[in-house]
Amino acid sequence: MHSGTFHVIGNTTSAQMELDAQTSFLGANLGVTGSLALSGSGPSGSLTLRFLSGNSLAFGPVAVKGTLSLAVTPTSADVSATGSVDVPGVADGLGVSGRIASDGTGSLALTGTSLGLKGFGLTRRSGTPPPPLASITARSPPPP
Repeated sequence: MHSGTFHVIGNTTSAQMELDAQTSFLGANLGVTGSLALSGSGPSGSLTLRFLSGNSLAFGPVAVKGTLSLAVTPTSADVSATGSVDVPGVADGLGVSGRIASDGTGSLALTGTSLGLKGFGLTRRSGTPPPPLASITARSPPPP
């Protein structure tokens, strides 16, 4: 399945690409949207990939669902993800969300009711809103 629109607009000082399409990748149906501009000051824009209507990308028994976004400016880039991961025997519907920036800052949160790893497990405590099952935060290193 491949359908959608792709436009390239350009002149002597810049170019812009716009995309709104659906495609298949490794057996999963994906929606791809975004735009990217290239000019003398550098690239800027965003691109979003999302799994359509319950599709997932399989890596062996591991299934990944959700949305991945990339945003760029002439001086930075930012990747964000929201979705879920199913790992048979370990976690079903493990929620994953987070972002990481080109300066190394960002965070990743895993949410779900339980995660079992051969003799080790994490269980979410109750609360409103429910706390994440695990959370990882990265910060820029201090200047030398």
